[in-house]
Amino acid sequence: MKISFAFVSSILEPYITIHAPMKTPEILQLGQAIKDLTAPWQLIGYRGHETKLVSAFQISRLYTEDKRVVAELNSGERYIVHKPIYQLVQALPSPTFLQISSSELVRSGWIKKFKLTRAGMFQVIFKNDEISYASRRYTQRLRKDFLK
Repeated sequence: MKISFAFVSSILEPYITIHAPMKTPEILQLGQAIKDLTAPWQLIGYRGHETKLVSAFQISRLYTEDKRVVAELNSGERYIVHKPIYQLVQALPSPTFLQISSSELVRSGWIKKFKLTRAGMFQVIFKNDEISYASRRYTQRLRKDFLK
């Protein structure tokens, strides 16, 4: 793929144009990925008296703990989020974040590997070697969307 830049001082807002011989699912997927990467999606996290504005790409996973939603960052920091998981599922960029259970969302780039257990469940191993499990309800969706 060829990438070129054109800098014009009269342009007020940057834009991206994709040139291709025909419209294909891959080109449409590329356009959506660019759109998701440039979207300024942010979340407010709370820890004690500290409040932090967190970008979606700083988050490694979101999960419920003691009836609260926790955002775990790549750095290992944890913040309380005042939104339920179902709202976060709708708000977060879908190919970037995967729902592995009704109480956990994971950034797909944070997943190291999947391992099938003897019980038939997917064990999700993260880059920091922590382990979580995909519920049976979401296993079929993971196979279809992520494990193609």
